[in-house]
This record gives sequence, structure tokens and C-alpha cells, in this order.
Amino acid sequence: ARIGHLGVDSEGRSVGSATLEQIPLTVLHKPIFRLYCAEAYLYAHRGSVFPYLMEIERQAGFQGKITLQIGDRQNRDLDGIEMHEVEIPAESTQTMLPIYLPETMHINIQSQSQLYCQGYAIFTDQHGQQQTFLAVSEKRNMLRTLPPVVKLKAIDEQFSCPSGARVRCRLKLQRTSNFLGPMLLTLTGDRTRTDCSLEPLTIGAGQTEIQCDLQMGQLTGTRQLTFRATGQMAGQTVISETTVSVTVNE
Repeated sequence: ARIGHLGVDSEGRSVGSATLEQIPLTVLHKPIFRLYCAEAYLYAHRGSVFPYLMEIERQAGFQGKITLQIGDRQNRDLDGIEMHEVEIPAESTQTMLPIYLPETMHINIQSQSQLYCQGYAIFTDQHGQQQTFLAVSEKRNMLRTLPPVVKLKAIDEQFSCPSGARVRCRLKLQRTSNFLGPMLLTLTGDRTRTDCSLEPLTIGAGQTEIQCDLQMGQLTGTRQLTFRATGQMAGQTVISETTVSVTVNE
């Protein structure tokens, strides 16, 4: 059997042979679930993790676990947005997808964020073979961004100290009236690379100035330390970060 391919001109001529002797086939398992959400504009603050309701329609009797994650392809720039992976338990048909909106997103560049989520499942079919099925959400996660409700800043943006020292770092929170709740202050990044440690510190409700003690290691040189403040507001996680430059001398 031979079949003509589409790589020909209007007269049926091609660079090579105009026919094929082999046709590769991919056999797909029939769909086992559909993924969708309400494609309606919702509002979320920059610098927060917004829970977006996702719906799953299970098919072909599939009741296993499904993992949701950010789509491999998007129709516009994400501008730093992340989707935290979430696992939908067996038999469940709804879940909240955590969508992180960085406080560093551009303002008024995009009228809204149009996001695509995808879900996959690993299962064993009726013939005992392991299969993987992936589906992209049929609807987009539509979000309009609002200004941040709190901003973490460094009073001392850079300083120097000897190796092994214990130093005090001063930070401040610029709060809005929308958020006066407590926050947890931590250091982000690989501790072995920054060679610095900080015991998690609770920032009290309404508190705007923070003093924290850093324990420096033995590595010398200049490094960037990123502080992260995390709190809760009306079911959403609020996150703000700031960076401090530290030079460690011998």
C-alpha cells in the first residue's frame, strides 16, 4: 500500500517521493476525565496565592488521582505567575488550584491574566498496561490583579560583618488597611549557598517594624539574602519579599 502525502505542489510534484510506504500511528486511550473551570473574571491581589475552583468530570469509570499543574502552553505572557501543583484525591470532582501572583507583576501591561491549567493521571488499563492521560482545561483561569496589600522592605539594604557573626537586620512592613494580620518571616533560598540562618519570626498583628538576628557562617564574600513574609487574609495567602546585600569579611 502506498499513500500520497501533502508535501506537493499544485501539479502533484514533490522534492522527493510523492508517496509514503509507511504510516506511523499513535493509539490513544479514550479520555478518562475532562478539566474545566468558571471562565469569569475574578480579582486577586499581587503578592498573594489565589485559590481558583477547578471542576473535573470523570469518564469511563475512572476514579483515580489526578495532578493539576500549570499548562505547558499559554496564550500570553505569564508575568511570573505560578500554579502550585495540587493532587485531586480519588473520586473527588472539585479542588482549589493555588495560583501565585508575584508582587513584582507589571501594572497595566495586561488587562487580565488568562491562564491555562492542565491535569494528568497515571493508571492501569483493562489490559494491565500502565497508561498516562493528560487534559488541558477547556476554560481559562481569568484573573484581574489588584495592588498588593502589604510590602516588606529592608531598612538596611546592605551591610557587612565578619564571618561567624550574629548580626541584627532591620526590616519594615508597609501595610494597607486591607491587611493588618500577623505574618511569618523566613529566609528563602538554599541555606548552604547563603551560609546564613534565621529562626522563623512571627510579626504581630499591626506590627510594622521588625528586628531579626542573622547567624552568619564561615563563607566570605557578598551574597543576596531574600526575606519572605507570609500571612493569611480571607482565605488567601499573602506573600511579600525583600532582598538585602551582605558582605562577609574574614
